[in-house]
Amino acid sequence: MALRNRAAIWVIATSLSLPRLAGAQDAAKADATFQAGHELMKDGKLAEACPKFEESQRAEPAAGTLLALAYCQERVGLLASSLSSYLAAADLAAKEGQAERQKAAAERAALLQKRVSTLTILVPAELSKQAGLKIKRDGMELDRTSYNVGVPLDGGTHAIEVTAPGRERWAGVVTLQAEADQKTLQLPELEPEGPNGGTNADVRLLTPPRRPSAPPAPPFESASTRRMRQASVGLGLASVVGVGIGVTFGLAAKSRNDASNRDGHCDSAGCDAYGAERRQSALDAAQVATWSFVAAGALGATAIILYFKADSAASTQLATSISGGSPRVTLSRSF
Repeated sequence: MALRNRAAIWVIATSLSLPRLAGAQDAAKADATFQAGHELMKDGKLAEACPKFEESQRAEPAAGTLLALAYCQERVGLLASSLSSYLAAADLAAKEGQAERQKAAAERAALLQKRVSTLTILVPAELSKQAGLKIKRDGMELDRTSYNVGVPLDGGTHAIEVTAPGRERWAGVVTLQAEADQKTLQLPELEPEGPNGGTNADVRLLTPPRRPSAPPAPPFESASTRRMRQASVGLGLASVVGVGIGVTFGLAAKSRNDASNRDGHCDSAGCDAYGAERRQSALDAAQVATWSFVAAGALGATAIILYFKADSAASTQLATSISGGSPRVTLSRSF
């Protein structure tokens, strides 16, 4: 399969590189637009290249031009159009006696059959019997042979319109993905036309666009829970301040004690007046530092307890329901 695929691509590439023979005026125009499409394709401007190949084909039909058009449409993502062009190229190549091009086009068409998107329009039996019934897709009236069967279509939005004499007009749209998307549209029976004519179109979107889901609702939080959180933060900050005071007075106590021992103010026999004053000052600072550390520890422990209590309260869930025709509100907590 891979070898056949590469062979088909080689035949298409050869078709793109071979110049067309320009004879009459139409042939000259076909050759000019074909070469313009070829250059655009080489530059990667596929969306601009495909219309050039179409113009060339209208001026002078040729299997090689159809192959180039089909390949361009396939690369730009118009798979249904590409499939149609490949099949037409295979038929024209067979008539022109170009076996290689016929084989290449048929192989590419077979591969696209598995990838192309389709739309099936289901027409109720009663609606199909309606006199003067017209079903249009993108402004083109459908043949009855295309009712209730999957029809290959390019990806995008397609407008469907249903009309019949004496009946209300119905309209809708269908959105197909570019590849391997199979959708079905069930048509309704047309209502009798109102006194003001069939002006009330029932416009429906078969595949509405996806909308981003709403963000989850925040958990229920009461006023008491907020106060507990605020108190927890305040006590935590006070604990930090207490630690800072303890460190400050602890350092002061050490400094004053060291001062009492310098220059013989205090020794094994005792202290003079200056040394005794420094020792007492050091003891006072040490006492303040000790109580500051104790207070900081107590404040920190209380802050932690309040925090976890607030967190537990915040896990309360608020739910609403209807029972017996009456609304109910339920609070539940998780621990």
